[in-house]
Amino acid sequence: MIIDVLLFTLLIYLVSVSPLPALPLIIASYAKIGFYGGFLSIIFAANLAILTQYYIGTNIRKNNFKWVRFEKLAKRYSQKIKKLSTLDLFLLRLSNIFITKIINSLLGFSGYPLKKLFIINNIALVPWQFLNYFFATKVDLLSNILLKINISVSISRVFSIISITCLVILSSRIIIFLLKKITRNKYPSF
Repeated sequence: MIIDVLLFTLLIYLVSVSPLPALPLIIASYAKIGFYGGFLSIIFAANLAILTQYYIGTNIRKNNFKWVRFEKLAKRYSQKIKKLSTLDLFLLRLSNIFITKIINSLLGFSGYPLKKLFIINNIALVPWQFLNYFFATKVDLLSNILLKINISVSISRVFSIISITCLVILSSRIIIFLLKKITRNKYPSF
């Protein structure tokens, strides 16, 4: 199990620092190694990825990157991101989308406190892990349904992971939309 945790940590980290989405690997890790192993591998991989992306932004700022258009964009957006409140950053973290990879680099570029970023990230990661684990347990159920209609084992597993990933993304969008509406007092509180 320790080897599986290390392997999934490495894979999730490598995919997390790339432009590719890590969610299919996250769901696969929960389906393969269970809740505790998947939780550990995802937390370690996410923190390593944030550290890497943060230091990429820091190094770009220190080395005075000579691409003028990029430097203007980075300065403009890093100043806007630096003005984000803790709640805004927390909501962005909850959205769990690709833009958070860019935001991590911009936070490093702007000199945002790394300790505060880790605290916000780890708090936002915990609720996601329960949702990811719940959907990972549904992979086998969906896989069995696909097997009944004569789709091979490996293809049904891939289709199941892709379908579950789409459900997670859709449900996260709905949750984030509702949270933004609630925090902006668009709906009366109950």
